[in-house]
Amino acid sequence: MNQTDEGKQDDEARAPAFGSVAVCVDYSDAAKSTIELGRTLAGSEGKLFLVHATETFARYGWLTMLQEPGLEWKSIGKELLERLSREVPQAELVLLQGHPGASIVDWAKEEKPDVVVCAAHRGTAARVALGSVSSYLSHHLPCPVAIARPGADMPQRLTHVAACVDTDARAADVLTLSRRIADTHRATMSAVHVMVDRLFGFRAQDWAPDPGDWSSEWERKFADLIGETRCDAVLLEGDSAGRIVCYWAEQESVDLLVAATHHGAVKRFSPGGFATYVAHHAPCSVLITR
Repeated sequence: MNQTDEGKQDDEARAPAFGSVAVCVDYSDAAKSTIELGRTLAGSEGKLFLVHATETFARYGWLTMLQEPGLEWKSIGKELLERLSREVPQAELVLLQGHPGASIVDWAKEEKPDVVVCAAHRGTAARVALGSVSSYLSHHLPCPVAIARPGADMPQRLTHVAACVDTDARAADVLTLSRRIADTHRATMSAVHVMVDRLFGFRAQDWAPDPGDWSSEWERKFADLIGETRCDAVLLEGDSAGRIVCYWAEQESVDLLVAATHHGAVKRFSPGGFATYVAHHAPCSVLITR
């Protein structure tokens, strides 16, 4: 390879993974984390949007929603965006009216950002609430959604990106997106898959395949799945894919986990789904693609 080819490859590696990044902000402490993640994904060349949606409704008790006609929603939201924009003066400010999830999805369909960044909260109620904003965005946005971990420091340059791959058609998209992000940041990339232990089902029938043959078969399948993607292959084993991947990510100092969400209605809204689990339990930020 000559110097010209090397220079061209170097320029390609430096190309931003995302040309436009929309960062969802609110009045919680999580706004700082979402902005940091947004800046990391946008790099020095990507366009940033700071997006805030304000509802003109107030809740009284558990059952009643009454509109507040005199609520100055524009001035309230504008004050928040202008204050947060001091950290990212180059960002374009977007103020929306309505339910945060629905209004942000409508805006994203119109403006077509490459990725939307939001925050996931660790509280039990937030984790299991099917109507949480992060869950809504994960399953309705036309683009990937990056979920920031509130309170965690986000490096300006990622050093370890991990693709969570399953044995379905979406694996190729997850691997491609992870590779693109890793190249942008010159980061290490891993492809991780969990072999969920199903041998107990065979043992219940007084027969089980040889564990060695079973593992070898999974290794062959995983190698075929990864193909020629440049990455470290990580094959784990256990009874809970989400929990095991989160533990592995913490041990290996992963900066960003990339996963795909399910399309089925039941799997999509199940609090125990893989993507939902890692979004709320991972020690790092998570990028979910559909």
